Amino acid sequence: MSSEMANLHSASVPRPFADHLVEQRRAHSHLHRSVHRPLRVMKFGGTSLGDALCIRQVAEIVQENAREHELVIVVSAMAGVTNKLIEAGTRAGSNNLALAQRIVEELREQHASAMAELIDSEQERNQIKSTMNGLFESCQVWCKEAASAGELTARVKDSVSSLGERLSAPLVAAVLR
Repeated sequence: MSSEMANLHSASVPRPFADHLVEQRRAHSHLHRSVHRPLRVMKFGGTSLGDALCIRQVAEIVQENAREHELVIVVSAMAGVTNKLIEAGTRAGSNNLALAQRIVEELREQHASAMAELIDSEQERNQIKSTMNGLFESCQVWCKEAASAGELTARVKDSVSSLGERLSAPLVAAVLR
């Protein structure tokens, strides 16, 4: 069997997960040996991500640090967003679904505005917009669940609370690209 055929055949046969992990660790350790740069974890809170200008400043800080370090970047929701998301869920659970939906729409506009200021590429904006629309639609569904239950359940609160970070991360990543 030719080497091309052997490679094709081995690619179609599932490998044990442990084999995959060994290969990943080997590749990862090789990367660190060749890079020789320390790892730095940077976490940016909501105030650091308050608006488009703040997000640009975060990008500058990250770019400066990337010269000397391998980086892991962690971002919070934009300032005040998590509280507004929880408020929307709470309002929905208190039979005020219309107010909850208004809060969600205000958050959608806030993120769209930041995206318009930060992202020049139409293709990138469309991808981020699609991601954000999906997240906001999920939030609307969770608000309806809270309204049906007559309360903001712990499960819905957890789901709603996580949206802020999931909304800000694509914005920051796009600015860094």
